[in-house]
Amino acid sequence: MPLRFEEATTPKGAPLLVIRSSGLVALADAEAFGARVAPGGPNHRWRVLLLTEKGIEYEPEARRYFPTTQGKYLGIAAVVTNGIVRAAINVMIRFAGGARDFRSFSAEAEALDWLDSLADAAG
Repeated sequence: MPLRFEEATTPKGAPLLVIRSSGLVALADAEAFGARVAPGGPNHRWRVLLLTEKGIEYEPEARRYFPTTQGKYLGIAAVVTNGIVRAAINVMIRFAGGARDFRSFSAEAEALDWLDSLADAAG
């Protein structure tokens, strides 16, 4: 599966959904994420750490779906070491009208620091 989900905690102990992504992400994969962060889902309003692997691609339907999940998570920190993948993710975010709850990082430690800096909000 292109998106592999794990539950963890941040260095400061906050609930964290870790997503390891690789390969071709289809609409069904995006919807699986949406179900996890939807109201009543196991990871609603959690912090999300997205770890991308080299060669990841997103089908157009998945790219269109991801913006519909905004507001269902506290924040997403994407660790992207591949410049091409980072550009693709930034384009998706830009077309979605931006997202103040999304940041892209080149290192996991920086991503976790940002996630730990987010104030908890009532679901």
